[in-house]
Amino acid sequence: MLRVLHLLIVTLIILSSCGNTSASKPEEASAAEEIAESAKAQLTTWTDEPEEDLTGDYNIQVKINGFDKGSVRLIGIYGKQNYMADSTRAKGGEFTFSGEKKLNSGMYFILFPGNNYFQLLIDEDQDFKVTADYNNFVQTMKVEGSLTNQLFYQNLNYERIYRSKLDSIQKKYNALGDNDMNKNFLEKERDDLIDARNEHIWSFQEKYPGNFFTVFKTAGQNPDIKFPDGPDEKANEKKFTTQYRNAFWDNVDFADRRLLRTPVIHNKLDKYFDQLIDRVPDSLIKYADYLTRESMADKEMFKYVSNYIGVRYKESKVMGGEAVFVHMIDNFWTPELAFWSNEDEIKGLKKEAAGMKPSLLGKKGQNITCFDPEGNEVSLYDLDKEILVLYIYSYECENCRKETPKVFKIHQEWKDKGVGFYALCMDHKADKWANYIEKNKLTWTNAWDPDYRSGYHVKYHVDITPELYVLDGERIIRGKNLKADQLPMIFDRIRKESKNN
Repeated sequence: MLRVLHLLIVTLIILSSCGNTSASKPEEASAAEEIAESAKAQLTTWTDEPEEDLTGDYNIQVKINGFDKGSVRLIGIYGKQNYMADSTRAKGGEFTFSGEKKLNSGMYFILFPGNNYFQLLIDEDQDFKVTADYNNFVQTMKVEGSLTNQLFYQNLNYERIYRSKLDSIQKKYNALGDNDMNKNFLEKERDDLIDARNEHIWSFQEKYPGNFFTVFKTAGQNPDIKFPDGPDEKANEKKFTTQYRNAFWDNVDFADRRLLRTPVIHNKLDKYFDQLIDRVPDSLIKYADYLTRESMADKEMFKYVSNYIGVRYKESKVMGGEAVFVHMIDNFWTPELAFWSNEDEIKGLKKEAAGMKPSLLGKKGQNITCFDPEGNEVSLYDLDKEILVLYIYSYECENCRKETPKVFKIHQEWKDKGVGFYALCMDHKADKWANYIEKNKLTWTNAWDPDYRSGYHVKYHVDITPELYVLDGERIIRGKNLKADQLPMIFDRIRKESKNN
């Protein structure tokens, strides 16, 4: 059953990467219209326009039966962002997008006032004509002068029929009992259907190598990895994931920057880091480094991939994710490589990364000596406990007001179980701090350092308050970027490992 589930998941993922070119849902198209106006500015904050040879003009003639008149927009894609590449007005269902400078090669969609749209792949040949019915773009699309789009819609019609057959098999399969022998026949029918689709996809590589549609379609395919047989499902799962991850980028040509202007690269990046890599710093760094070096085949691809990873892990929700950001800045943000950044920007990022290093997950947490409400020195290491929690907060912080009672509740539950809590206030007004302590009845170790004498701001990186650090018996940082309800899990893990050692 697990093998069947994996094959169906893989198939559905493949289908989802094809794009929807039929009538869109109103809320989807509405969102597309909203971002069309603003995405161009957002795009330039992410990346400058690639230095491509765009000599020559473009002339895309469109006739849509069942549509009369109105404003029509040509929307381009860059990563996950959209931007308006051109606009015109239709009359009698006819309109033309034209300009003296060619469009960047990539995927575009034509957006209508009625919240309907269809997609095109635009490459070097930008003088062509398309005709379709407004209520059924895919099945009625006719293209003259663009082999790329002829192949695109040929495949979309194939996928439409394939999806219908696959859904029919799945409905029949779901209606059968667990031990029904007919399931074997349906599995065989499904596998044959999937194999036929794979042959169909790869036939484009044989017949039309280098065509933009072929590059786009093959790059979007997920690895065809069969789920292993065997009695140990966990071992099978691990083996499948490893093989799948190792083959995930096999069909992507990183030297082909056209793929940046389709959903393929960004979608694959999301899936790679969301689903295929263990969320621990060592694994994340290993595969982030591998992927970044692969992307160096093209400077714009390298720029996009490195920025994607850097931004993703700069303020990561993954515990310890900052280590990935530090690795990226240390290794790839140099004057020689980071051509998109100036000297001051690089220096600023290097300084920020350096500030994160002392308190990365796995580093030894440094001692700090601050002051209690009576003005007495109180050190973090003075807490003679197996596990230490450093809670850094601000009484002005709304999130801290919500989180502090939750953290204190955990303190009450664990204070007699070998866990010490050191609550460090970052603010500077003693009366407000005292009121906060009294109001919340905080009887743990309260500390502050308004003059920063302890250097806590250098020893423990804080980007958003509140911040929680967990140190084990060796005072190694074992947890950070945590919520209160995650603390017991970290405590249990440390105690379990301590007993095993």
